[in-house]
Amino acid sequence: MSFPRSVFNTQFKRLYSFFPRRIPTKNRSKYLVTISGVTVAGAYFYIENKRRPKYPVELCPEYFTKYKITKRIDIDRHHYLLELTPLIPQANNIWEQVNARKLWSVEVKQPELMVVRNYTPLPLKFTEDDTLKQLEAGQNNHGKLIFYMKNYDEGEVAKWIRSLPQNHQVDIRGPFVEYEIPKGVNVINFFTAGTGLVSALQVMLNTSAPYTSTMHVFHSCKQSKELGPLFGILQDLQKNNPFFTYTMFDSSKHTDIRSQWKTFELLVPSATKIRGGVSLVCGPEDYITAIAGRKLVPLQGPIGGILKQKGWTNDNAFKLS
Repeated sequence: MSFPRSVFNTQFKRLYSFFPRRIPTKNRSKYLVTISGVTVAGAYFYIENKRRPKYPVELCPEYFTKYKITKRIDIDRHHYLLELTPLIPQANNIWEQVNARKLWSVEVKQPELMVVRNYTPLPLKFTEDDTLKQLEAGQNNHGKLIFYMKNYDEGEVAKWIRSLPQNHQVDIRGPFVEYEIPKGVNVINFFTAGTGLVSALQVMLNTSAPYTSTMHVFHSCKQSKELGPLFGILQDLQKNNPFFTYTMFDSSKHTDIRSQWKTFELLVPSATKIRGGVSLVCGPEDYITAIAGRKLVPLQGPIGGILKQKGWTNDNAFKLS
C-alpha cells in the first residue's frame, strides 16, 4: 500500500515541526546539558548491561546459577568433601532463609547426560588450613556450599563431579525443601546410613536459625573413618550440645545393625514412649526398607520395618530421599 506524496509531505512537516529549527542562543546551554546527560546515561546503561552477568546471580529453585569448584578433599576412594563457590558472592543468606526446621538440598546439573541430582549442603566452611569449621550465626561464607559426597560405581553424576578440575563451572539451583519439622516436635530420631548423615548434621549445625530440641542419631557405616572430619564434628556435638546424642554402627568393628539387630531393636525408641517425636530415615534403599519399609518413589509408602514394630506410623515417621 502506498501513500500520495502530498500526504507524506504533510505528515513529515508535522513531525519536523516538533523539533526546533534553531536553538535560541540563551537556551543553548540547557540543550547541551540535556543532550550531554542523555548521552552519559545511555553510555552508563550500555556499559552496565555489558558488565552484567548473562546468568542469574542469586541461588533460586527456578533457574540455574553458576558456581565453580574451589576445593575437593578426598577422604578415600569413594568419599570426598566438595566446596562450590558462586561466581558472584551471594547477597542472600540461605541459612537464614531456610531455617533448621527444614531439610533441603540443591540440584546439580550434568550437562552431558542432561540430568540433575540432589545434594545436601552443610553449614560449614573451610579454614586456611583446610579444617572444617561451623558457620557462625549470620554468616553465609559469601554463598559457598560444602558437600559430603560419595561416588557410587553406578552413580554417574557424583563420579562426573569428582572428575572435574578445580575452577570448573557447574550449574546448581535450589533450595528444595523435602521435609519441614512440624511445630511442637521436641524429639527427632534420625536413622542414617552412608552420606544420609548430612541431613541430620544440616539441622544441628545451622546456627543462623538453630534447632534446640533433642536429636538422637543412629548412624550406620562401613567404618567411621569414611566420614573424614565429619566424625570429629559428631563427637564435638555430642560433647558440647546437650540436645544431641549419636550411636555409631560400624561394620568394620562388627557392630553393624545386621549383626547387632537385637541390640538395635532395644535402642530404637517406641513411639508410645515419646510425646511430640518424629523419626526420619535417610540412606540407601535397602537400609530405608529395613528401618521403615520400602519407599514407593515419589510416594512414601506405608511404614514398615523396625519402626512399624515400635509403633511408628506415617503420621510421625518420614523416609527422606
